[in-house]
Amino acid sequence: MLKEYAGLLLGTIALIISIKSLCDQKLVVVDVKRAVEVTAVMLSKTALSPGEQARVMRKFSHQLPHSIEEYAKSHKVTVINAQVFVSQNTHDITSRIVKTTLSEVRHEK
Repeated sequence: MLKEYAGLLLGTIALIISIKSLCDQKLVVVDVKRAVEVTAVMLSKTALSPGEQARVMRKFSHQLPHSIEEYAKSHKVTVINAQVFVSQNTHDITSRIVKTTLSEVRHEK
């Protein structure tokens, strides 16, 4: 019986440690769909030809995952892709990711 309690206690301690490590992890959200849509709308308002807009969107779409990954590494956060309805805090990084990705695409030329 004592062995069962010891096993239960060890399991409980392991669970508490796992939950604590999850709580310590900082989470941020990026809305990839909105990032692509916002970029397409911005490009449609430029003087670029439709072909040039399509080229920029292809490069943007290719660079986007790399920008998200780099953000996660440099800020030591976990990035979740989710649709954001309303954001009143800094956990939604979509606008920052769009800005960073477009900057990378411009420097790629």
